[in-house]
Amino acid sequence: MPKDAKENFSLQGKKHDLSKGRLFLIDFSAATPRIEQVRRDLQKITAEKQSCVAVLTELAANSGVAKSLLEELASR
Repeated sequence: MPKDAKENFSLQGKKHDLSKGRLFLIDFSAATPRIEQVRRDLQKITAEKQSCVAVLTELAANSGVAKSLLEELASR
């Protein structure tokens, strides 16, 4: 890929520049799904609940979607 090329990803018709983060938090509980793009080292995240909760807890101070997802997990 050329040095000046950008990787883009489209979600709900909106393009996201992947250089700004490859982790997408999506809250489907809202009437219109809320999407937040986050820069995070994905190699440190596993599919295990404990790993996801740890990442969401870290992000919740600055992310409404992370906070909402944590509340959803706590209610289960």
